[in-house]
Amino acid sequence: MGALESPGCVTYRDEFLPRGRVSDLLRLRRASTIAHEMAHMWFGNLVTMRWWEDTWLQESFADYMGYRVAADGAGYAGSLLAHELSRKPNAYIADERRSTHPVAPEAEDVSDVDAASTNFDSISYSKGNSVIRQLVTWLGDEAFLAGVNAYLSRHRLGNGTLADFMAALDAASDRDVASWAQVWLRTTGFDTIRVERDGDVPVVIRDGLRPHRLRLTSYDAGLVEQESRLVDVADRPVRLDDWAGRVVVPNSHGETYARIVPDPVSWSALTERLSDLDDDLVRAIVWAASFDLVHTRRLDPADYLALVRRHLPRERHVTAVATVLGRTLDSVVPLRVAAADAAETIDLVAEACTEGLATVTDQQLLIELTRGLARTSRDHALLRGWLADGRTERGVDLDPATRWSVVARLAETGAIGADEIEDERRRDRSIDGELGAARALAARPTVAAKDEAWAAATEDDRVSNRRYEALMHGLWSPEQADLLTPYVTAYWAVSPGIAERRGQAFSQVVHRAFPALALTTQQVAELETALAGDLPTVLRRGWEDRLDDLTAGDPTARA
Repeated sequence: MGALESPGCVTYRDEFLPRGRVSDLLRLRRASTIAHEMAHMWFGNLVTMRWWEDTWLQESFADYMGYRVAADGAGYAGSLLAHELSRKPNAYIADERRSTHPVAPEAEDVSDVDAASTNFDSISYSKGNSVIRQLVTWLGDEAFLAGVNAYLSRHRLGNGTLADFMAALDAASDRDVASWAQVWLRTTGFDTIRVERDGDVPVVIRDGLRPHRLRLTSYDAGLVEQESRLVDVADRPVRLDDWAGRVVVPNSHGETYARIVPDPVSWSALTERLSDLDDDLVRAIVWAASFDLVHTRRLDPADYLALVRRHLPRERHVTAVATVLGRTLDSVVPLRVAAADAAETIDLVAEACTEGLATVTDQQLLIELTRGLARTSRDHALLRGWLADGRTERGVDLDPATRWSVVARLAETGAIGADEIEDERRRDRSIDGELGAARALAARPTVAAKDEAWAAATEDDRVSNRRYEALMHGLWSPEQADLLTPYVTAYWAVSPGIAERRGQAFSQVVHRAFPALALTTQQVAELETALAGDLPTVLRRGWEDRLDDLTAGDPTARA
């Protein structure tokens, strides 16, 4: 994890203090993490939950306060955009898995500490954060903060429960907070907010059971903003007669937690001219909607990738650039792109990065596009030139992490061998170098390299979590699916024993090392067979989640 709070002492992973350049994106992430951990001094430490069913009373609040304080207190205006783009989409995915649970489950549903540990997930963090933001929008800031202060004061240096917190909010507001909590905190899943057309008139409809207060924004055909307003959406559709003919974005600033479905006319305009939207947050909402659509197979991967190819080079916010690159390469490619098409897809992303680098002038955008190209380029001369010069042709100095990404890409594409990787390791002389070299050696496209990496990761029960992650990161490659077939089968076979011997925390490392490539029907069947056996709780949860992600939106998948 990124950090851990204890009363009076917070510890952080050393990645928050990297050698070399510190990007604005890392500063933003660091600010929100610091604020998150400081929030725990109140939510978790000053007032502590009685049992793990109220994990949300610390994590959801810390997640919400982390982003809010980073923006309002520390001046990082893009922090909310980071939540909408990089965290909230994971909550929607988690909420459709078999492992979903209410933000506030019942005590009997969290039977022991192993079960509790699996609830430190996107539901307790990102969904909980999103639900609290909707609560603040629905109640109003004044009533919300009055209730929070009353709760913390009444239960300071003691324990608090959901009932205690809701009672404090109820006393501070004339709204029915108890009923709100029942439908938002005690139930799983999410509503859908969709836009239909009655002729040219947009009509906003809720599919679900929760009350929503959210922002709607309208545009003309050129995506010039016309009007934005907060509305309440519940059982009755909301007609927008005065917005006839306009493009409409529902939940345009992310106030609520719901799947958004724009009408076809609006979606066509938004995807065609996404780069023309002036509002960074609205663009983020559209990008996030595309993540949801491709994950649930309602958007063909080829259409999603066309969106990336067309608009990533012109995206103006650094968080959006970094997140679209990460989501595409780490989720869409391994989950939704056939192995035979992986190389072509990665080339497309490299083209988008190259086009962006040729035109942008903002230094932070240059950094993130450089990092994207370092992960995807097949131009060996270009990458070797970067290593030789220590910087790119656009003047971006290679920080250690980006340099090792270049080395790993050269290794993955067969352009660099063990001797040159060793030279880089000796040049670095740090733990970053040790881990970077392990990843690069494992990435080489040969059986000997894969055998060596597999043995190093699985045959030594003293291997550290960091080294294990580096080895497995290098091992898996969407472009090497045929080469990796035996290691996928071996991963199902040996991982349960490793997780059993190494315990709860290492089990999380093992399931995060899930094969990052398109799996065949046979490999998915092998996973299902493994899940039918006896597995440690944490590993089972992780593998079931991955299986659900693989089959999400597939009508032929087995229930």
